[in-house]
Amino acid sequence: MEKISIIIPVYNVESYLSECIDSVINQSYENKEVILINDGSTDSSGSICENYSSRFPYVKVIHKANSGPSASRNRGIEEAHGEWIVFMDSDDLWGDDRCLEKLHNYANSLNLDIVRFEYQAVDEKLTPIEPRIYDKNIVCGRVIDNYDMVKHAIAGEWFTVLFLIRRDIISEIRFNENKYFLEDCDFYSRVFASRPLRCGYIDEKFYLYRKLPHSISKTFNVAKLKAAFNLCDLFYNVSCQTDDKKLSKLYIYYSVMMYYWTLQTLAAEPYYTNRKSIIEELKLNTLHESILTRTDEVKIEWKYRAFIHPSPKHGVRLLHFKDKLRTLFQ
Repeated sequence: MEKISIIIPVYNVESYLSECIDSVINQSYENKEVILINDGSTDSSGSICENYSSRFPYVKVIHKANSGPSASRNRGIEEAHGEWIVFMDSDDLWGDDRCLEKLHNYANSLNLDIVRFEYQAVDEKLTPIEPRIYDKNIVCGRVIDNYDMVKHAIAGEWFTVLFLIRRDIISEIRFNENKYFLEDCDFYSRVFASRPLRCGYIDEKFYLYRKLPHSISKTFNVAKLKAAFNLCDLFYNVSCQTDDKKLSKLYIYYSVMMYYWTLQTLAAEPYYTNRKSIIEELKLNTLHESILTRTDEVKIEWKYRAFIHPSPKHGVRLLHFKDKLRTLFQ
């Protein structure tokens, strides 16, 4: 039986950590190792990790100075011995005791390199919130290529924790430790550009994603806005690294559309009031020039071009008034 390595970065989650680890311990899949990376926690998280390690020989704890989840995941990859890797966040948990078994069986049945699965958002008491509405029948139950995986299975949700992946696939690929937002998109876009993979999708909500009050924030955060705009160049650069022409075109399309999607955020409060300084700080006029060049490489619908082609200042203003009109006529 192949081993599955479950990598869990840990930072100040004493209230939820035991529940997370228990959900892994209780998995029916026996050949597993749990790698807990204590990222400089200042609460009792480190002690909780040690307690599990003393009780279960397949639980390993690594203590290190705080350097963020990307560095912790990279350390976990380096320490992993399993043929398969899955990542978890330390305040989340598995939906039932057979998730890993079902995932591994599915991967084996189709001889896959990577499997994508689904999640259900829950509150602190694990009550489901935000019903999941999607239609991914086009990729269910069969081997799909990288393009179909990115376009139809991921469909814009790049979450780190929703993949079971063969360890040798990412032997040379690591998370960007300088990124603190959208690092999952950065990582997996490079994974799928690296080589052709046998990909699969299983429509099961195995993962319970706990949305905590402090994590649901609509506060002003230019760093997150910058990270989103930076994905424009990331997608374009990755498009040049793959031999898959369809995937390359898709990445170029995402490069342009990330500009549009993030411009929408800039058009909304609380960013809109500070739009002039943000446009200058993030050098969006320079990015805009690159985006205009890329719109000629792929098909971009006119309903988006109307907001992409004007300068960032005018594009944001148009999107802002569009939202105002929509609100007026609702």
